[in-house]
Amino acid sequence: MIILLKTAAKWLACSGLIKIEHVLLGGGRRHWLPKVAHDPEQTKEEGRRLDGRNLIDDWARDKKKRGLKAEYVWNKGQLDKINPNQVDYLLGLFSYSHMDFEADRDPGPSGDPSLADMTRSALSILLKNPKGFFLFVEG
Repeated sequence: MIILLKTAAKWLACSGLIKIEHVLLGGGRRHWLPKVAHDPEQTKEEGRRLDGRNLIDDWARDKKKRGLKAEYVWNKGQLDKINPNQVDYLLGLFSYSHMDFEADRDPGPSGDPSLADMTRSALSILLKNPKGFFLFVEG
């Protein structure tokens, strides 16, 4: 599922969505990090969460605790290396804030994936589910 990740961060913190979403891809990493944490790519920038929670760590910890195959990625190169046969849950936060427009996007491995790249990756994981899936793509 590709959704507005600021909203997803709120859902995760409030409703336990952290346990059900298989694929979350987009921008807005600052909304997932606590105020005291620095962004891994823009090291001068801090998170925006005032509750002290690091939702990226919460997400990863939940998946590990439940023995699930999960990966967290933050650039195109990492996303491109994901093997959908070895991953059932994927969190990709590719930008501190909003994703760049296609014309402004760095298409290299350290840059951001395109909307098409994210959609393909999401489908490659979600299509494995015999019960079906819901995919929301926002552009």
